[in-house]
Amino acid sequence: MEAVRAADRVLVTAEEVVEPSVIKSDPSRTRITREQVDAVVEVPFGAHPSPVAGRYDRDNEFYVEYAAATRGGGFAEWADEWIHGVENRAAYRERIDRDLSVSDPTTAAEVQYGK
Repeated sequence: MEAVRAADRVLVTAEEVVEPSVIKSDPSRTRITREQVDAVVEVPFGAHPSPVAGRYDRDNEFYVEYAAATRGGGFAEWADEWIHGVENRAAYRERIDRDLSVSDPTTAAEVQYGK
Protein backbone atom coordinates (compact mmCIF):
# COMPACT_ATOMS: atom_id res chain seq x y z
CA MET A 1 0.00 0.00 0.00
CA GLU A 2 2.87 2.39 0.68
CA ALA A 3 4.05 2.03 -2.93
CA VAL A 4 0.58 2.86 -4.23
CA ARG A 5 0.40 5.96 -2.07
CA ALA A 6 3.88 7.08 -3.11
CA ALA A 7 3.38 6.52 -6.85
CA ASP A 8 2.46 9.21 -9.35
CA ARG A 9 0.72 6.57 -11.49
CA VAL A 10 -0.54 3.10 -10.57
CA LEU A 11 -0.82 0.28 -13.10
CA VAL A 12 -2.44 -2.89 -11.79
CA THR A 13 -1.73 -6.19 -13.51
CA ALA A 14 -4.28 -8.90 -12.84
CA GLU A 15 -4.41 -12.58 -13.60
CA GLU A 16 -8.01 -12.06 -14.67
CA VAL A 17 -10.19 -8.99 -14.98
CA VAL A 18 -13.60 -9.75 -13.47
CA GLU A 19 -16.94 -8.02 -13.37
CA PRO A 20 -17.34 -5.32 -10.70
CA SER A 21 -20.02 -7.47 -9.02
CA VAL A 22 -17.36 -10.07 -8.18
CA ILE A 23 -15.26 -7.47 -6.36
CA LYS A 24 -18.30 -5.93 -4.67
CA SER A 25 -19.34 -9.36 -3.37
CA ASP A 26 -16.32 -9.32 -1.02
CA PRO A 27 -14.67 -5.89 -1.01
CA SER A 28 -12.37 -6.80 1.88
CA ARG A 29 -10.25 -8.79 -0.58
CA THR A 30 -9.39 -5.59 -2.45
CA ARG A 31 -6.79 -3.25 -0.94
CA ILE A 32 -6.38 -0.75 -3.75
CA THR A 33 -9.40 1.39 -4.63
CA ARG A 34 -10.36 2.46 -8.12
CA GLU A 35 -9.54 6.04 -7.23
CA GLN A 36 -5.89 5.04 -6.73
CA VAL A 37 -5.53 3.22 -10.07
CA ASP A 38 -4.73 4.70 -13.48
CA ALA A 39 -5.02 1.47 -15.48
CA VAL A 40 -5.73 -2.24 -15.11
CA VAL A 41 -4.18 -4.79 -17.46
CA GLU A 42 -5.06 -8.48 -17.64
CA VAL A 43 -1.79 -10.45 -17.68
CA PRO A 44 -2.31 -14.20 -17.31
CA PHE A 45 0.80 -15.86 -15.82
CA GLY A 46 1.96 -12.37 -14.83
CA ALA A 47 3.04 -13.30 -11.31
CA HIS A 48 5.46 -15.97 -12.52
CA PRO A 49 7.67 -17.27 -10.98
CA SER A 50 5.53 -16.63 -7.91
CA PRO A 51 2.38 -18.73 -7.48
CA VAL A 52 -1.22 -17.63 -7.85
CA ALA A 53 -3.66 -19.64 -5.74
CA GLY A 54 -5.89 -21.75 -7.92
CA ARG A 55 -4.01 -20.82 -11.11
CA TYR A 56 -0.42 -22.10 -11.03
CA ASP A 57 2.23 -23.21 -8.59
CA ARG A 58 5.49 -21.54 -7.61
CA ASP A 59 8.27 -22.14 -10.13
CA ASN A 60 11.02 -22.89 -7.66
CA GLU A 61 13.37 -24.10 -10.42
CA PHE A 62 13.14 -20.65 -12.02
CA TYR A 63 14.15 -18.98 -8.75
CA VAL A 64 17.10 -21.36 -8.40
CA GLU A 65 18.18 -20.78 -12.02
CA TYR A 66 17.83 -17.01 -11.58
CA ALA A 67 19.97 -17.04 -8.43
CA ALA A 68 22.68 -19.09 -10.14
CA ALA A 69 22.66 -16.93 -13.29
CA THR A 70 22.82 -13.60 -11.48
CA ARG A 71 25.23 -14.49 -8.72
CA GLY A 72 28.42 -12.54 -9.19
CA GLY A 73 27.05 -9.83 -11.46
CA GLY A 74 25.24 -11.77 -14.18
CA PHE A 75 22.00 -9.82 -14.05
CA ALA A 76 22.54 -7.99 -17.37
CA GLU A 77 22.94 -11.28 -19.25
CA TRP A 78 19.92 -12.75 -17.48
CA ALA A 79 17.84 -9.67 -18.31
CA ASP A 80 18.90 -9.86 -21.96
CA GLU A 81 17.56 -13.41 -22.09
CA TRP A 82 14.42 -13.19 -19.93
CA ILE A 83 13.30 -9.55 -20.21
CA HIS A 84 14.69 -7.89 -23.34
CA GLY A 85 15.00 -11.11 -25.35
CA VAL A 86 11.34 -12.12 -25.07
CA GLU A 87 8.98 -10.57 -27.60
CA ASN A 88 5.80 -10.72 -25.49
CA ARG A 89 4.08 -12.56 -22.64
CA ALA A 90 3.07 -15.46 -24.88
CA ALA A 91 6.70 -15.97 -25.91
CA TYR A 92 7.75 -15.73 -22.25
CA ARG A 93 5.25 -18.38 -21.27
CA GLU A 94 6.40 -20.68 -24.07
CA ARG A 95 9.93 -20.52 -22.68
CA ILE A 96 8.77 -21.93 -19.35
CA ASP A 97 9.15 -25.63 -19.98
CA ARG A 98 7.54 -26.87 -16.78
CA ASP A 99 4.06 -27.93 -15.78
CA LEU A 100 3.03 -25.52 -13.05
CA SER A 101 -0.61 -26.56 -13.10
CA VAL A 102 -2.44 -26.63 -9.82
CA SER A 103 -3.46 -30.22 -9.13
CA ASP A 104 -6.28 -29.24 -6.75
CA PRO A 105 -7.83 -25.89 -7.69
CA THR A 106 -8.60 -23.68 -4.71
CA THR A 107 -11.95 -22.04 -4.22
CA ALA A 108 -12.33 -19.51 -1.46
CA ALA A 109 -15.22 -20.00 0.89
CA GLU A 110 -18.00 -17.44 1.04
CA VAL A 111 -17.49 -14.96 3.84
CA GLN A 112 -20.40 -13.49 5.78
CA TYR A 113 -19.37 -10.53 7.90
CA GLY A 114 -21.35 -9.13 10.80
CA LYS A 115 -23.30 -12.26 11.66
